[in-house]
Amino acid sequence: MIDYALRRLTRHQERVLLFIDDYARERGYPPTCRDIAAHLGAVSPHTAICHRDALARKGMLRMERYKGRTLQLTDKGKERAAALREEERVRRAIA
Repeated sequence: MIDYALRRLTRHQERVLLFIDDYARERGYPPTCRDIAAHLGAVSPHTAICHRDALARKGMLRMERYKGRTLQLTDKGKERAAALREEERVRRAIA
């Protein structure tokens, strides 16, 4: 069995993770798959669904199936989002 939690996130998955966190912080509720797809520039929400499901398998977020707007970052997801923001802050400070 593959341990998805130990696998690295792709760049798109990192973008999706940060987007979900930012969206929920700004609006008080999580984005839909269509919102995520629009953010990625994808035509279909299927792309967002694939990234969302991969993040859930990797333990970064949880959701209730068949219910809208139930995405929540896990503690692991929040830690990863904070680390990504810090990496970006350092990268901008150096540039």
